[in-house]
Amino acid sequence: MIFNRFYIQLAIPFLLLGTYVSGQEAIRYNQQMMTYVAGDSILLRWAPLNYETWKQGMKHGYTLERITLYAKGGILPANNRTNKVIGPIIPYSEKQWSNLMDRDNYAGIAAEAMYGESFELNAGEGNDVLRMFDVATEQQNRYSFALFAADMSADAARASALYYADKDVKTGEKYLYRVFVNANDTIPKDTSYVFTGPDEKIPLSIPVIEDVAADDKMAMISWQIPPSRGEYTAYFIERSEDNGITYKTINPLPLTNFSEQGKKTELGYYIDTLPQNEAKYVYRVKGVSPFGITGPYSDTVSTRGTDRVRAIPQITQHNMDGEAVHLVWEFPENELKKIKGFKVLRGLSDKELNQDISGLLDQNTTTFTDRTPLPTAYYKIAVLDKQNRTLSSLAVMVQLADTIPPAPPQGLKALVDTSGNVTLTWQANREADIYGYRVYRANSQQEEFSQLTVAPVRDTVFIDKVSLKTLTQSVYYKILANDIRQNYSGFSEILEVRRPDIIPPSSPMIQGIQATNTGIYIHWVNSASADVRHNVLIRKADDSLRWVPVQVLSATDTSYCDFSAKQGTLYAYNVLAVDSAGNTSPNINPASARRKLTGCLAITELRYTILRDKDAIRLNWENPGCAERYIIYRGCADKPMETYRNTIENVFLDDKLIPDTKYLYAVKAISETDVSGSLKTIEVIY
Repeated sequence: MIFNRFYIQLAIPFLLLGTYVSGQEAIRYNQQMMTYVAGDSILLRWAPLNYETWKQGMKHGYTLERITLYAKGGILPANNRTNKVIGPIIPYSEKQWSNLMDRDNYAGIAAEAMYGESFELNAGEGNDVLRMFDVATEQQNRYSFALFAADMSADAARASALYYADKDVKTGEKYLYRVFVNANDTIPKDTSYVFTGPDEKIPLSIPVIEDVAADDKMAMISWQIPPSRGEYTAYFIERSEDNGITYKTINPLPLTNFSEQGKKTELGYYIDTLPQNEAKYVYRVKGVSPFGITGPYSDTVSTRGTDRVRAIPQITQHNMDGEAVHLVWEFPENELKKIKGFKVLRGLSDKELNQDISGLLDQNTTTFTDRTPLPTAYYKIAVLDKQNRTLSSLAVMVQLADTIPPAPPQGLKALVDTSGNVTLTWQANREADIYGYRVYRANSQQEEFSQLTVAPVRDTVFIDKVSLKTLTQSVYYKILANDIRQNYSGFSEILEVRRPDIIPPSSPMIQGIQATNTGIYIHWVNSASADVRHNVLIRKADDSLRWVPVQVLSATDTSYCDFSAKQGTLYAYNVLAVDSAGNTSPNINPASARRKLTGCLAITELRYTILRDKDAIRLNWENPGCAERYIIYRGCADKPMETYRNTIENVFLDDKLIPDTKYLYAVKAISETDVSGSLKTIEVIY
């Protein structure tokens, strides 16, 4: 409601202690109050803020108190202030309401809200919960309509005990007014305060008309609503048909702003129906305050109704005339006086007809020739009225005879990923009538290309999917363009696209492996795959789980000697092939070898001891300890040395002797990895 929206709340709590029932705050009697200085009187209006306050005020009325706080140019001391009690101010009786209702429709609304039998919606019959809702809705409706009527009519406010005119005022004095409801119960009551005096008269503001927008026998008036001062609850619009000499109110009921409380309303609106177009109409606006006082008129604004064009052009012919397009249209003669003229619009589709190719043509023109037509174009005729609004005909399409094909597409490129997705791109043709492109593919330049596109591609991008599990390393593409008339260009240049290589090469096979005391020699047969880029020799020690690269070799190398192998260590070897895509052959069928030992089979410190008590000679010797067994050679007198004994110990006792004989001994260390251990000799005379 306007009253609730515009009043400034000055209520000061009279009782600060409230009661609570079942955890909910009890009802409090609240109201708001505002004043207006009119001549030698101070007018006061107040409004209850809830249904309970309104009901108690309707039953018991209100008390208004006035305290004189300011006089003779200063604030009065407390003992000199006068306190005047006005009231009780009570609503009219039903009989008094009846007399008022005969001349004030809003009084009838207020009386019906206060004394009418029912305001129910009757939506909750048979349901206790909905019945309670209906009762609450009825109460809110009564309260709302009663305050609305008081906002709209000062007489209705006075009859509702919501209005008082204080005529006992003096110039130079200021008063503090407060009002509260006369309730005999203990419910807390808030008191509303205002402070004013007869010298504080503020004139009502002048409404400002924002705009008057005219149309066909219609005008919409908009005016500014004051953003903070709520002096107007309603507005009246007046119209003059004799250039401002006399005016007539055109809204039978006052225009009320029903904006939501707390929200700023910027403009009010009213739509007026005009008796005729082209005639001049003058408007002005005035506001009515909650005290029933009419404010000053706004400035005047004039307008004229406009005849709206009701017809659209009809294209009757659209023919080829040599190398031009000839258009003919019709338009009702009785509508010509409403328009400025015609325009011919052209576009490549019926959705994009925005090219003006004619400029504004005279209103009597009905033909136009397009001498620079497009191969295919859409046309429509737009009519421009005197307010620069346009209406357009239906579009028609015209195609020129065309047998010239587009140029072959250029710039065909491709990107391919490891999943076989091929993204083709190319440059767009420059012809204006290009309809699309067709894409072809083959596995060889010599075979017939297959068309991939069921319908022409309208863009310059196409995505294809190729198989990677094939022996053909490349796939080939070419494209062509076709125009709207289905003229086909020549093919583009053929583009070769290498398939991603995800198949590893076949594995090289080791043919032989030989261990020496200088290194391990490996021989192999290379991979049969044609795209091998290089080989990698790998090895793994017998006590390790990890294969490590030894040497990167060319794709044609077939042998290598591993000089870095440690003596006596057993190694497994293999050769891996790596192709141009980085794929590596599997590690299968490795070969093993152990590098021969050098120096560890040499016998050192060969010594002898003659044991007379045992009739024997004891030999003992030293070696690095890598021998698996020893061979002992013996010669005597002039006999040559020959194999005498085998032992795994580095000590030997010879008891097969002849006294006074010279013996020659030799010891040789034997190992499976080095059978050429050197001899160590010694001479003994027994």
